[in-house]
Amino acid sequence: MRITQADLLRKLRAADRSAALELLDAGRGVGARQVGGKVSVSIRLPMPLADSGAVTLFVVTHKRGGETYTYWLDHWPRAFNKAKRRYQQGLESVFGSRVIGAQAAKHVALSDARERMPRLKPLLQRLITDLSKIEHRQSTKAGLDESLGGLEGEVRKRMIRHRKREARLRADKIRDCLRRGQALACEVETCRVDFEERYGDLGRDYIQVHHMKPLADRTRPQSTPPSDLRLVCPNCHAMIHRGGACRTLRAISRAIRRARERCGPNKRLKLAARVEY
Repeated sequence: MRITQADLLRKLRAADRSAALELLDAGRGVGARQVGGKVSVSIRLPMPLADSGAVTLFVVTHKRGGETYTYWLDHWPRAFNKAKRRYQQGLESVFGSRVIGAQAAKHVALSDARERMPRLKPLLQRLITDLSKIEHRQSTKAGLDESLGGLEGEVRKRMIRHRKREARLRADKIRDCLRRGQALACEVETCRVDFEERYGDLGRDYIQVHHMKPLADRTRPQSTPPSDLRLVCPNCHAMIHRGGACRTLRAISRAIRRARERCGPNKRLKLAARVEY
């Protein structure tokens, strides 16, 4: 059975609880997490380069009246050797060599550790700086670090103000274009992307519809005539409204033309091969 911080503190004498709390808080202050063992709580810093995903900074135990020690330095990744040596030298300078050794060996009493806390905290901060620099160098060499990914997918309830759109208007606009034999292509003159032409059956009948008069400008419900709607691709639609604006199709067309002129023909060919809609 693994013990928690509360279990650890209950097993310590009152005089040593404050020292244990200071040590645990020092670890928490540099972003380390607590991992309970049978008779101790390990302070581990998340490090993606480590095989276990973390490195142990130190351990607090209630054995022998309460002690602190570290014995996992030899398990740190080789990439951390320089930071490990500085940390080891710092620990030995603060606590003496007895703080580092085999598991269950006799180490530094919590009563002694409390007196040295002002020197331990800067030591931990320096270690975090050293490790962060190493992680950054390693991730830069290897490309984008997958550990930088964020947690997504949580279901949340949210109340928002939303202006009603009439889905029938989009369907009528598309139906009218098809009836007149007009391709469902982006109406921005210099874009003209046609999704059926590009994606085949998957892109058939797909296009977005843009309101020439922004719905956001309306203070009350109003009728929208079909003449107020334009067919646009998602890319142009996003650029029309980027930054909360409502640019004209002509403005977007000019922006595309200027960008093409700056790129030149050779670069345009390379970009065209990478464009995805």
